[in-house]
Amino acid sequence: MISAASRISKDIDKGESFKDILKLWMPEVVTQIIFITLTPLVDAYLIASLKSSVMYGALGVANNFFHMLIKFSEAIPVAAIVIIGRHNGAKDYKKCGQSLYDVIFLTAIIGVVQFFVMFFFAESVYRFLGAPEELVPYGVPFLKMRAISFLLVFVSGAFLGFMRGIKNTKIPMIINAIGVICFIIFDYVLILGKFGFPALGLQGSALATIIQYSFVIISYIVFILSNAEYRKYLPSFKDVNFCFSRMLTILNLSWPVILDKMSLAFTFVWFSKMIAPMGVIAISSYETIKNLERLTMMPAVAFAPVVGFLVSNSLGARDSSGAKSNIKKNLILASIIAVTGLIILATNSRYFLSFFDPNNVFTGLACHLLMVVALFDVFDYTQVLLASSLRGAGDVRSVMKYRFLCCICYFVPVGYLASKLPITDMFTRFLVMYFVFYSHYALLGFSFFRRIIGGKWQTIKV
Repeated sequence: MISAASRISKDIDKGESFKDILKLWMPEVVTQIIFITLTPLVDAYLIASLKSSVMYGALGVANNFFHMLIKFSEAIPVAAIVIIGRHNGAKDYKKCGQSLYDVIFLTAIIGVVQFFVMFFFAESVYRFLGAPEELVPYGVPFLKMRAISFLLVFVSGAFLGFMRGIKNTKIPMIINAIGVICFIIFDYVLILGKFGFPALGLQGSALATIIQYSFVIISYIVFILSNAEYRKYLPSFKDVNFCFSRMLTILNLSWPVILDKMSLAFTFVWFSKMIAPMGVIAISSYETIKNLERLTMMPAVAFAPVVGFLVSNSLGARDSSGAKSNIKKNLILASIIAVTGLIILATNSRYFLSFFDPNNVFTGLACHLLMVVALFDVFDYTQVLLASSLRGAGDVRSVMKYRFLCCICYFVPVGYLASKLPITDMFTRFLVMYFVFYSHYALLGFSFFRRIIGGKWQTIKV
């Protein structure tokens, strides 16, 4: 294995330069932070300011389920990056545009299905998540309203995948930044009841999300149709045809990604389900730690889409050495940024926690847990970047296989057994659960690394 790793290291002078990677990463990290991290943090802060531990707990339980749906919504756009990136690398621009139409159609279908499930089975979903009984009256109406927003999330993902596939990370950054600004404004106004609006609490948060993604979709459409540079990608509407074989190609790439991302996201749902019986304090602690950790790790994780489309474009240009070099350079940069962020979080944890716990109910517990979580996070961003590298090469089935097996065969049963251990101390119970959680990431990272040094991922046909 060591000799294989050294063979990868000799390609460091190939591929994109560190400077060029950082140029691609900078707009991507802004997009990732505002798209995935900032809105839950603002939401949590505003709900926490209502000083209702029950309402904050209801948000925490629901957010783990929302995270799984977000990962679900990323599946077809990830396949779009692979296909569009290959076409773009080969300068076949018309096929890039046709793929955009296909992806929009597929994401809309999936979005409608998930809307139906969330809206009409909201109470069943909330009870499956293990929510204490006092949280259900707050959570069910919230879940139904958010079902509408997730229909829009799926469709917006199609446009995001297209822009990434043609190596444009700046426009998604700008559009999503303005969308998040809309969310923050309406979240503040509708949750707290400002400027004459009623105080809607959790329902206000859901409505703000609908406004946000409506704006994002409209902005993508206006930009693409009004920009002369993008005319080379888009065939006229009269030439658009939805070919069944192309749909199958996208689905063939997507279903492993769906299973892959859903498996990983399900670990968060399962983790939450295992700690839910511990009560509102445990749920609130986990929700806050997760949000702060996600914010800290996002700059490192933002290298994942970058390495994905760089690998895709490199292999499209038949440059396998450049693809390997790009993987290594992204890992180096991600490691430097991740360690810096985790040191800042660990040394100032009590200060950051105070924003979400104004009554100082769970800060003591969460502060000590954050110290431990910071040590384990190296396994998190490493497996994410290695998985994205394999996906960029079109090796989505290997990623799916490892994720699914590690989740179903390791984390779910071992996590369940760990939750049943006769441990009365809450801190110790959390430590055991976190150890199982991150050992699952370590297994994934090791499996992806072995796959990459094996070399077969370079010859996957898409």
